[in-house]
Amino acid sequence: MSFDPLPAPLLAILERDPRPRVADLGCGDGRLARSLAARGARVLGVDRRRDPAVDFPFVAGDAERPPLRPGGFDLVVAATLVRHLPAVAEGSVPWRAWLDLLAADGAL
Repeated sequence: MSFDPLPAPLLAILERDPRPRVADLGCGDGRLARSLAARGARVLGVDRRRDPAVDFPFVAGDAERPPLRPGGFDLVVAATLVRHLPAVAEGSVPWRAWLDLLAADGAL
């Protein structure tokens, strides 16, 4: 999957805030994180294990229950993660845990 160009909703967020704090849940090899960082975002990747290609700040952890500070992010992305979560097969997605990561005017 390519993230170049970035989807319009992400570009709009970067126009509003050129240095947003971003949590990239299920960051994988970091393609989206690097695209966001190249446009000024301060990205923190979260995944169960660090891919060798990840060259940005990273935290190992479960994206369904991210080990991150609540309210600490302007943007939370899970670009290709949702379809891989066991919770999706059970009919739920951990939206609440993800929404809790957002600052007051943040976006998921």
